[in-house]
Amino acid sequence: MDQSANPEPWGTRAAVCEKKRVQPMFSRMHRVLSLYITNKCNILCGHCGVESGPHESTLLTLEDVLVHISALSSSGIIEAIHVSGGEPFLYQDEMRRIARCGLTAGVQVAVNTNGFWGRHSARAGVMLDSMAGLSQIILSTDAYHEPFLSLEIVRNAAQVALSRDLLVDIYVCTPAGRRTEFVDRLELCLGEELRAQVPVVVTTLETGGRADFIPEAHWRQTSEGLPSGRCDLVNRPVILEDGDVLACCNTTVAKRCKHSPLIVGNTHREPLPEILHRAREDNLLQAIRCFGPRFVAERLEPDDRAQLNREYREGDICALCSDIMSDPHLGEAARRAVETQEAKLLIETGRALLAGEPDR
Repeated sequence: MDQSANPEPWGTRAAVCEKKRVQPMFSRMHRVLSLYITNKCNILCGHCGVESGPHESTLLTLEDVLVHISALSSSGIIEAIHVSGGEPFLYQDEMRRIARCGLTAGVQVAVNTNGFWGRHSARAGVMLDSMAGLSQIILSTDAYHEPFLSLEIVRNAAQVALSRDLLVDIYVCTPAGRRTEFVDRLELCLGEELRAQVPVVVTTLETGGRADFIPEAHWRQTSEGLPSGRCDLVNRPVILEDGDVLACCNTTVAKRCKHSPLIVGNTHREPLPEILHRAREDNLLQAIRCFGPRFVAERLEPDDRAQLNREYREGDICALCSDIMSDPHLGEAARRAVETQEAKLLIETGRALLAGEPDR
């Protein structure tokens, strides 16, 4: 049967083949728009980089965002919405609106969640059934989540989501991204059949927020010199709870860099498409994206560069970037450094050869 002649909406069993994981889209600029809808969470994990918890009450106003999704999708800018927090499913009405918007616009909708709703399978099923348009559930669990939510709850959440034809992934945070005893127990709890359908991805525990007080989060060695590496995180802008648009997806640095070039606009004050267009043409952001913050730091005047730390943790380009961006003077100096003819030519070449954008 020709499905294109009689398309069915997402949320139906026949349309499950249309769902795609958002992670492969992260490598292309602005293909995924992240919504950090709240910093409120129903648990209080010791490693939380954004220090979310039950004490928070922030909530993103969606009106200024969702009105632009269809246009951004039809123009080929975004292909997916990625919702995170905090715990997004604490605000189910907002999640229904986002899912409905994704369904209408024809974009994927992935959600990061701790899976607390897996405690009651029947209620979880009703909740997910009310959110046609969701395409992917990304469950977070690790040794820091487990005191609040058992592995059985996470497993139940995965099973319920799979029964609704949703793609499911489980992300586990460990020091240095090592496989730990927790990962073994998680996979044993999932069982062979569930493991075959649900990828378990191990990510690295990093400092920031409450994780600063966890000894094992300080696993990176420090050394003199500036850390190297290009930044893929600039591909993924995040709309924060107050409408500010953070140019990268590292929400851990958001508070420190609140008044910096990393904040590219605010959805309450100007249309989202204009904000994203400006970010795509921003030489400073493109320099960091193509070559990394070291490229910028090395082009600072000697007196400005001397204000940076003498030592950085190995590979921690986010620390170098936030050191530059959080200082108003260094932020302006960085802008000047990437506006020379030499820097502009290198950035254009980088976008063509490294980012695959020869005809942007």
